[in-house]
Amino acid sequence: MTTPPRALPSQLIELRERVISPDLIVETDYSPERRYSVSQAETYALCPAKWGWHKIAGIKRVSWDWATASAAVKPANKPENKEALKRYNRLFRPALGVEIHARAQAYYQGESVSFTDRPGQILLVGQRILPHPEQCVSVEAEGEVRMSLTGPSGRAHDFIGYLDLVVELAQPWAGFMAGSRLLIDHKTTYTFDFFDRARTQRTVKSE
Repeated sequence: MTTPPRALPSQLIELRERVISPDLIVETDYSPERRYSVSQAETYALCPAKWGWHKIAGIKRVSWDWATASAAVKPANKPENKEALKRYNRLFRPALGVEIHARAQAYYQGESVSFTDRPGQILLVGQRILPHPEQCVSVEAEGEVRMSLTGPSGRAHDFIGYLDLVVELAQPWAGFMAGSRLLIDHKTTYTFDFFDRARTQRTVKSE
């Protein structure tokens, strides 16, 4: 059972009130929850302050939904636009990835999906290496996984995660026998310049 949210300490309330960066927003009526995820643990390992600002103080970066991102005008690649272009990419690329992920989920849930725009075209390329829903006996998209782990203090910590896609094959596919259950994790990247296949495989396995 999830522990009820705690009240924010006074110093965090003060911190929230001092946030003035245009790239940061303060979530209204925010209360921290004792509920964690693998991505939260990874963020904390890299930078405890970054995790705390978001998950304890309710301060997070501005983000775009796809409607906003697709309507935004990309700054010209000129020296004087360097910072504006960096901000555009920082907002546009995650929005594109989230939209592709959302459409993949919708597709496997039997919903109508557009493949004519940019996220649809990228998804369509990826669909070539995924089983068609009609090749599957069962399809589960965004399945929830919960577990409770006890820390060194003896306190239980609730973890929650989501499985992008789990399918059971109705027929042989890509070397897998009929009846095989496949766990599929959707990944997108804006460049292969820094792509580390071994690291990506380790990340998927750890998750």
